[in-house]
Amino acid sequence: MMERLIGPEQTQEIYHYLSKEQNWFWWVEGAKPTYEQFEDWLRGCASDPIGLFIHRVRRADSYVFLGFSRMSRTSLLHGISYLTVWVAPCWRQQSGLISYGSVATAEILEFAFQNYPLRKVYHHIVVDNKESIRPASKIFQLEGCLKEHYFFQGIYRDVAVMSVTRVMWSAIFSRYRKRIESSF
Repeated sequence: MMERLIGPEQTQEIYHYLSKEQNWFWWVEGAKPTYEQFEDWLRGCASDPIGLFIHRVRRADSYVFLGFSRMSRTSLLHGISYLTVWVAPCWRQQSGLISYGSVATAEILEFAFQNYPLRKVYHHIVVDNKESIRPASKIFQLEGCLKEHYFFQGIYRDVAVMSVTRVMWSAIFSRYRKRIESSF
């Protein structure tokens, strides 16, 4: 299940997960932000035409926080956007043949391509992040590599620049449709 970020309870939920050291999301952004800085970051997300979404996975009679996705730097004029997906560590393992992260990615891509005149979505992943590169390569194609682009843990890391076009996505989505309907 995917929902737009709406209220303060969701803001607090995301901050709670992202501020735990084992979930450290801010390695690219720098030091862990205060809650007020985090709210400012979220307001910036909300200024994008597509914005920020929370993903939940169905468990018994309720929905449990899975992670979030964010479309940023969307240009409707040029038909492009940039995707960020963050999945809580407890959900990063595979479920069947498709990871929860892949399903969340498929969910936001389907929404974006169905509702906006996008022709291409970019996704940047640190090359060392093997647990994200492998499932992303089933959806995105590699366009190139930005050498020494992100500074993390004392060294500059290479970043894979990946993308999926609207035409590619329409062919790929059939793999994910049933999984989205059953898990979310």
